[in-house]
Amino acid sequence: MSRLPDPAQNIALPSIDASKHLRKKIRTAGRVVAWDPSRTLAVMAYDKHALLVDLSLCLAGSLASACPPLKSSVMVMGDLEPRSVEKEQKYLPVVVGAEGLQVEAGVVLSAILMSRCDELDLAEWGMAIQERE
Repeated sequence: MSRLPDPAQNIALPSIDASKHLRKKIRTAGRVVAWDPSRTLAVMAYDKHALLVDLSLCLAGSLASACPPLKSSVMVMGDLEPRSVEKEQKYLPVVVGAEGLQVEAGVVLSAILMSRCDELDLAEWGMAIQERE
């Protein structure tokens, strides 16, 4: 009998901790503040916290129009994996006003699902998750 995949754990972006969530499947939400379509890498942020997201699995075979626009809200699900992000992050164009973000060091979320959700209230979503923790 085949084993079912592990469910994703809902985690508010500011609560992501590499020491606890590394190699775990997580679901989080935030705003796209940087995007490099040539490498399918994005930085998503909420408050002053940010995370590098690899969208290559989500966008495989898609047109460039499938890329999330800057400042749009997205929800992503995938595995948090170790990766050196300093070099990659340096070359990503960042939205004006997003300077000074604290990008979670040494990890990337390898997304298997991304959905645009501009109607999502990120503050309410984060509070709901934190109440359940």
